Amino acid sequence: MTELTITRPQDLTVHILDPDAWRDIWLDARAQNPHTRRAYQRAWTDFFAFAGVEPWQVTVAQATAWRGKMEAEGKAPATIRQYMAALSSFYQFLSETYGFPFNPFIARAVPRPQAPSRACPLSRRQVQAMLGLINRDCLTGARDYALLITFLLTGRRASEVLGMRWGDIRRRTGEYIWHIDPSEEVPFPSACYDAIVHYLQLAHRWEPPADAYIWHPVSDHGCANFPNVRLLKYNRPISRVQAARILRKRLRAAGVPNPDRYRLEDLRHTFAYFHSHTFHNVDLLRRRLGHARIGVTRSYLEALTAPDEDELLSTMGIVAYPDGLSSNGGESAHNRGGRGI
Repeated sequence: MTELTITRPQDLTVHILDPDAWRDIWLDARAQNPHTRRAYQRAWTDFFAFAGVEPWQVTVAQATAWRGKMEAEGKAPATIRQYMAALSSFYQFLSETYGFPFNPFIARAVPRPQAPSRACPLSRRQVQAMLGLINRDCLTGARDYALLITFLLTGRRASEVLGMRWGDIRRRTGEYIWHIDPSEEVPFPSACYDAIVHYLQLAHRWEPPADAYIWHPVSDHGCANFPNVRLLKYNRPISRVQAARILRKRLRAAGVPNPDRYRLEDLRHTFAYFHSHTFHNVDLLRRRLGHARIGVTRSYLEALTAPDEDELLSTMGIVAYPDGLSSNGGESAHNRGGRGI
């Protein structure tokens, strides 16, 4: 690697390694979570492709111009804040580690982090109404029920839930473990496992191979004439758009006002709200949500207002559901040898 010596301002000398090596060292130190690492790397790559300069040549004007470019492209405010904060973290790391003398992503360039204004956690009654009306004896209902409670009882990102494969769920010492990626595993509620088993049995997919996606479309309607769309005989998961439609359809059926305002992220918000009000442990919630830093979790909680008609939870788990279903209650159907719930 090439080592450069620069002076900026004139009385400060900083020894700088190759920029790509710096990026990797920064990511190893500040982005150990795989999801954070990918987001930081995307931000770093996007900015330097836009600026076309070396890290020590970046100015506040370029940082501000990059923000303007992202706004013009229609990126969400939360995405812009994340990208700007990532580059600020990069320069802060250089300052702390190598004595780098300036950070172009200073306060006037980086918008103040704000809680997302659209966070809409569901109330306990809304969750009960939505899940209680789903017919779990039909294939579509069984899939939708299993999908929704997996979102609600794990609090994980949509990409993680929708990308689940059967081999990601394993049994260990009396409980189920979800291997989200090679470096992260979390407890997996038995209620979710039971619901998935029941859905797979109705779909005649029990027991699936380890690499099989769990959440499949139930119909090829409208897809047969599109050469780039794989039909049901192929192993393909449902899309994020399809999952959002499932959520809104079930909310509409339950009579929840304005169901189209809800997003898949609001199921994660629901988990975070009830978890924080049940356990009052921010670090535990950080681990459950998959956040790399506790500050991110605190900012996340600031976004959450009490859902309408909120009720505090029972002691059975994070959210109590119809038929006594809870996040940690009951023996799994697989252990009982049954057909699932």
